[in-house]
Amino acid sequence: METKCRSFGIERVKKRLNMHGLAVDSRGKGGGLALLWDKEVFVDLVSFSRYHMDARVQLREGEDYWRFTVSTVNPTLVNELYLGISSDVLVGFLIFLGYASETIMLFCLTQKRKGLSRLLNGNSALFAKLLATVVCMMEHPFTVRKRLDRACVNLSWTTRWPATVTQHLDRIYSDHAPIITVREKQCEKWAEVGGRPKRFEALWIKSKDCETVISNLWNNSPGDFDLTNDFASRLENCKLGLLNWSRSEFGHISKRIEFLEHEIASIQSSAITRTSRERLSSLKAELESLLSAEEIKWKQRGKAAWLSEGDRNTAFFHAKASHRRKINHIDRIRDETGCWCDEPASIQGVIQRYFHTIFTSARPTREELNEVIETVPTRVTSEMNRKLLEDYSAEEVKAALIQMFPFKSPGPDGMPQFFFNAFGTLLEMLPLLLSSNYLMISHSILL
Repeated sequence: METKCRSFGIERVKKRLNMHGLAVDSRGKGGGLALLWDKEVFVDLVSFSRYHMDARVQLREGEDYWRFTVSTVNPTLVNELYLGISSDVLVGFLIFLGYASETIMLFCLTQKRKGLSRLLNGNSALFAKLLATVVCMMEHPFTVRKRLDRACVNLSWTTRWPATVTQHLDRIYSDHAPIITVREKQCEKWAEVGGRPKRFEALWIKSKDCETVISNLWNNSPGDFDLTNDFASRLENCKLGLLNWSRSEFGHISKRIEFLEHEIASIQSSAITRTSRERLSSLKAELESLLSAEEIKWKQRGKAAWLSEGDRNTAFFHAKASHRRKINHIDRIRDETGCWCDEPASIQGVIQRYFHTIFTSARPTREELNEVIETVPTRVTSEMNRKLLEDYSAEEVKAALIQMFPFKSPGPDGMPQFFFNAFGTLLEMLPLLLSSNYLMISHSILL
């Protein structure tokens, strides 16, 4: 991809995404190339320059290599790369960026160079049917469209992966539309026990009506307020009410984004008029709002504490959340008898039995307890114990709330820390949290 930035910026992105890669510095505000790949993929970089990257790629161990080349403005170099390589055995994927696509076509027609011409013509190379993109947003009939980027593969590629699909993604801000190639569709079936968790979503705070909705739900909860019995029920009432409200307020964000992108692409591909330009601006504004909401949603799931929203890190947050899910996923577990369990229900049972066992008292006698305590050296003095038994103060609770990372996993009530920070005063929760009684019994209430 063309980065338009220095290589050290790509290095930071590479580390955050936990990927291998190489970057070439840009010159001013243009140029710059980057090639990133998953650590499970083996990439042999043949050569690179300011204008190209050429690599041999092995997606899985034991598979044959295939050639990947991306070039911007240097057809002579690409010709030399492919000269002498048998087109019959080459499995190649070639991308031309920007105005290099027109240069390549002219080069092949006028220079008759064998290497690149053989790849593009002699072996029936297939160009992806990529659409022209608007590069001048003037009203019809002065709208200018060009096919800025091209991708092609040879017959060896299509024979090896017949289901390959290459297409342009819809663009929003750039003249260049992203090119995506899908080799094959992979479906993973994730078995989930207990359904999806019902939690408070950070993106709800962005709505101007959220505070009013929470206030109404809290104050209209049934029953007289009682600390030990009603606090958790009010939180539960807020959570369920917010879930119902969010369905009508936000709907399905991903589907709405997909619809807006389709509408924007449709307008960009049709005649540009004053009305269509106004509608395009309106759609982009709505899309901007939804993209911000989606970014916050995936940041909450990704738990990336060092990166703030606002600069379209949605893909990074999504990758972070997917990586966390992969790490947290338990494929199998060994039970108390030494047997492996791989069914979700069996895995859940092993975990429940384990924690039930270690947290269940064996009801030892006073003599047995004293026998153990006598062997343990004293570390907590009487003065330390007195301070530990003191009631909680407002300053301590506030300091603890401020120091907690807002997107840490919520408790059994499904309410994360940022909910109490944002709406604690509104709900008058702080006096309740300051009650030593409540803090000691809240865990058992919420469970």
